Amino acid sequence: MFNPGRIGSQSFDLVDSVVAALVTGTKTYDTSMMVIGAQCRDLLHTAFGHTDLLRSTSDVDIAIAVAGDAEYRRIIAALPRSGVTDIRFSIAGMVVDLVPFGDIEDPAGTTYLPGRKESIDAFAFREVFTHSIELRLPSGYQVRIPTPAGYTGSELFALQLNGGHFEEDRNTERYRKYIQEILIVLPRWPYGCLPLGFELRIHLAIDGASDPRRGAWDH
Repeated sequence: MFNPGRIGSQSFDLVDSVVAALVTGTKTYDTSMMVIGAQCRDLLHTAFGHTDLLRSTSDVDIAIAVAGDAEYRRIIAALPRSGVTDIRFSIAGMVVDLVPFGDIEDPAGTTYLPGRKESIDAFAFREVFTHSIELRLPSGYQVRIPTPAGYTGSELFALQLNGGHFEEDRNTERYRKYIQEILIVLPRWPYGCLPLGFELRIHLAIDGASDPRRGAWDH
């Protein structure tokens, strides 16, 4: 059973450092931040009561609700950049992607930043944020994480967005990576329950995958 109370303070170490640095260094409200990506995956995994080790990462991805481009620019103005993506920064000694969403989106679900050629996908971030779970960090700040449904829906859309054409792509490494990330959470649901109205053929993903956390396609 899913229980966020299982998430101990040690699980928050990286996220807590990043959130604290953003609040104190950029005057950003902690209530505007939502953990996404691998750190979110790990927290959900723990909340389900599972202790098996997942693919480790020290990167942190934070979705941040902003009123517009000016606010996002204000937040990142003092942050050292890491790479050339326009959303990746060095924060508290870690590589952090700050993904803006909210009123900055135009059209809804898509963010464009001046000087950046490619748009930033923020599909359903507002909806996921609205239904997200608030967690208290050891520092006293708070942060939000998507529900299992919100996380899974976002990952499924990312799979589609990045070329997941099922039969055609299912043997590519990128496709397998996305599916493995999704299945860490998806099997905890009653079979057939799809989040956010996605009508995708999940049986293609789980075909032959007896344990997605143990190299499911290595057979």
